[in-house]
Amino acid sequence: MDLFRHQRAGGPAGVWMAKVEYDTVAFPFQQIVARDIYGVSELALLHRAQAEREQWRGDERAGYHANLRLRERMKGLAEDCQLYQAYHGFARSVIAAAFGGKIAYANQPKWRVHLAHTCSVSAWHCDAQVTRRSDQLTVWVPFVDVDEGCAMHVETGYGRGDFAPVTLRYGQALIFDGGYLAHGTVHNHTEVTRVSMDMRFACHRGTTASFERLREARPSPLPTWA
Repeated sequence: MDLFRHQRAGGPAGVWMAKVEYDTVAFPFQQIVARDIYGVSELALLHRAQAEREQWRGDERAGYHANLRLRERMKGLAEDCQLYQAYHGFARSVIAAAFGGKIAYANQPKWRVHLAHTCSVSAWHCDAQVTRRSDQLTVWVPFVDVDEGCAMHVETGYGRGDFAPVTLRYGQALIFDGGYLAHGTVHNHTEVTRVSMDMRFACHRGTTASFERLREARPSPLPTWA
């Protein structure tokens, strides 16, 4: 895959992000999480199953901690559970296949929950501020349709700070330069709860000839967000 063939339309040269599609029958993240983790019939309406939901509208702290508690329920799963089987299959069959079949990625992704009518769950940041790695790209995979307040927001160019929501439907994922493109979330004013995962991966040497050009386009030093 040539990174620069997939840069955002109208975006500056070297800023790269691409939407990819995957088979939700082969990788049924939504069904697994709704059934096995939360015991609900409709994942996007997870907030309706939370007894304390009325507190969120007037208490941002309560909503924030509700998101954290629900996220914790996705941790500590057995490595051979159906959710992790789907994750590894997705990483190898969808992401690795798009990058020459050879990537290095984490055994466990980051799980995210953003309940309807709750405050931001992630301040503006660049992943490399935490990881200190310049060799990684980021994949964001929502398990429900997302737009506006329930979506992740990403700047359109390095250091621009012009954050815009990334609209995706279930069955789509976003691959982007999350190490150096700032991103985060806003107050979820929608009626949709987002459950998602994100993973970082590194391409093996030689699988993407344009990766060095991508590095050259990145800002140095990294921007700092309040």
